[in-house]
Amino acid sequence: MELSRLHYKPQGIESYEKEKSRYEEEFKKLYKQHQAIRNLESVPGVGIINAVKILAMVVDPRRFKDKGHFISYCGLIKHEKMSGGKSYGQRSPRYCRILKCIFKTGAMSASFHPGPMRDFYTSLIQEHGYADYNARNRIVSRSSL
Repeated sequence: MELSRLHYKPQGIESYEKEKSRYEEEFKKLYKQHQAIRNLESVPGVGIINAVKILAMVVDPRRFKDKGHFISYCGLIKHEKMSGGKSYGQRSPRYCRILKCIFKTGAMSASFHPGPMRDFYTSLIQEHGYADYNARNRIVSRSSL
């Protein structure tokens, strides 16, 4: 019985590879058709696939009042609960987990590859004493603006 399962795996992998290449071709067509995807893809750490995801989730950026609302929608900041001048701590807003994942992985990718984001990342760690996690969060907030 185990041998029969092994027999079907290559077909599953071939099917997956065909489906993957079909999606990649579709993303390339979308890249050529939409200026917004080309703009998003130019952000360090964001590739064609993530640019398509961002465009699909955001649809129209004008729906956000300002960049702070967009960053909050992405789950990249916390809100401070204030009442009567007293702080009751920070809370996480409701946010789009897909967008948060895109920007977090994009920041991680940009911090590993040579370029302006890598330079910014190393300066945060070496010159300003940021922890690795906090430096990546700064990259995320900078790249999402």
